[in-house]
Amino acid sequence: VGMGETGEVYLVNRDKIIITESRFISRASLLLVVNTEPIRKIVESNKEMVGIYPDYRDVPVIGASMDIPEYGWALLAEIDEAEAFVSAKKLGIVALIFGIVSAAVAIGVGTTFAISLSKTVKDFTQLTRNFVHGALDSRLVVNRKDEIGALASSFNTLADELAKEITEHKRIAEVLRKNKEQSQAILDNTTAVIYLKDTDGRYILINQQFEKLFHVTKEQVVGKTDYDLFPKENADAFRLNDRKVIDTRRSLVIDEVAPHDDGMHTYISLKFPMYDSVDGLYGVCGISTDITERLQKKI
Repeated sequence: VGMGETGEVYLVNRDKIIITESRFISRASLLLVVNTEPIRKIVESNKEMVGIYPDYRDVPVIGASMDIPEYGWALLAEIDEAEAFVSAKKLGIVALIFGIVSAAVAIGVGTTFAISLSKTVKDFTQLTRNFVHGALDSRLVVNRKDEIGALASSFNTLADELAKEITEHKRIAEVLRKNKEQSQAILDNTTAVIYLKDTDGRYILINQQFEKLFHVTKEQVVGKTDYDLFPKENADAFRLNDRKVIDTRRSLVIDEVAPHDDGMHTYISLKFPMYDSVDGLYGVCGISTDITERLQKKI
């Protein structure tokens, strides 16, 4: 969202990726990394700032940042330093958006001007609070044709974009939640032992059969390794087989032995590599079926 010749208001997520369109770079949304000073301060220490710094174009700007922790976003309002010093009033507007009237006064915005803007500033602040608390239909009403009116219009446009982003994020989150529940239900209604480990051997997921047989819960297992759960001899064997899958990046079918309450049980395990579109190979999934009774019948 733009204001003046070089000003813009935009959003950046906690991965330092811009999630709204850039005024200066086409198709930047969800692609452009913004590793500027105000973003680093918010990501690393949750601190907001107002000041002069190089923006994502490496151009000196005067800007202000606002942390929106509920959504993991940072809101930035910036204007090129060169343009800002042509009209000190514009810097006052940007600063006032974030509730720093004193900073505006310090750069030459008169007391009378500050008083005339006080209601508008409160409206800006209230709009931000409304959004943080989920009132996505909140908008500014400013019947002015000056810079304040233009800024209000820009904020309303940003509010429209924010509302769309938040609504879409909620929809995706709900779809993911349902998919996770459905997948877990399938995993939990099989007699096979199913588990997922990362490439370092730490458990990411187990099913109910794993919990039942080895007397653990998902919460207790996630982040642990086989060495935390089984005797070293068994853990060594499990890790060796996992490494074969990781090193060859191919599925493996192998017999494995695991301790039960009534002694050792033999499993036939299918292990295969797991990939995602971001990190590539990230783990090993195993489906282990107890064949102890079958083997005993053959004897």
